[in-house]
Amino acid sequence: EDRLAERMRSGRDGCEVTTTALVFFEDIVSLATSGLYEPSRIVYIDASAPLGGDGSSWNTAYQSLQDALFLAKFNYDTEITEFRVAGGVYRADRVAGENTLDPELSIELPGLSYNQISQEFVGVKSLKGGYAGRGAKNPDERDLELYPTVFTGDLLGDDDPENFANYEDNTKVLLRPNQTELNGITIEHARIAAHELRWMTDCTVRYCFGSGDDLPIEFDFRAPVFAIEARLVGNTFHNNRGESFGGALGFDGLTVVANSRFLRNTAPVGGAIAYPPADSSPFTPQ
Repeated sequence: EDRLAERMRSGRDGCEVTTTALVFFEDIVSLATSGLYEPSRIVYIDASAPLGGDGSSWNTAYQSLQDALFLAKFNYDTEITEFRVAGGVYRADRVAGENTLDPELSIELPGLSYNQISQEFVGVKSLKGGYAGRGAKNPDERDLELYPTVFTGDLLGDDDPENFANYEDNTKVLLRPNQTELNGITIEHARIAAHELRWMTDCTVRYCFGSGDDLPIEFDFRAPVFAIEARLVGNTFHNNRGESFGGALGFDGLTVVANSRFLRNTAPVGGAIAYPPADSSPFTPQ
């Protein structure tokens, strides 16, 4: 946070998982279906936007995710409940119009918190990609294939993804979503794509390589995605590599993985998925 604030001031697998064991995730799911927690404000992000926007519409969209998150997190703005991201390429190191080439920067979402006064959950419920964005006839049109929203960790543009070469200078941890849902985005060329993920829908994770002794000790799992008591539905994981456990996904706690595909991922243990052997939670693809 201090680093970002400073910038602002200046094995092989080939399986398809359709269902798994049920999950300790009812609290978050109920929020989405009960009407308790309706969006009060949407913030718009478009990589093609000029600097100086306030995120209140597609015409005044923020250019980078970090600029938008600075508003939500560092200004304690609890009214924002959804980020909508237009098709385009986004980086964790882009701050105030500059590619800082800082691999330590992450896209850290505020998640949810419980407001004791209103007795409601507040915070950013979802980050959704795939919108047509500014300049389009209908900027709210959403099509994940026509308007792909790509989060990349390749800061120098020199990766050889087929051999996972030149990843040493890539973003270490691209996304720290907390309880925020990732919906309709592609994550690629990161060393850790997402850490402590709770909710991901209709996303693609590709060409990520969980590796390197310079990662913080908390990343011993070295899977490209690490989830905790998560709900992961309709996602595709392909051509990823884990240095130790989980070529695509490692998880802890009761987790749902449904209607998802795992293709050409590799790791010494768990070419597609790994979870701690001591964990008693079942994982049974059907």
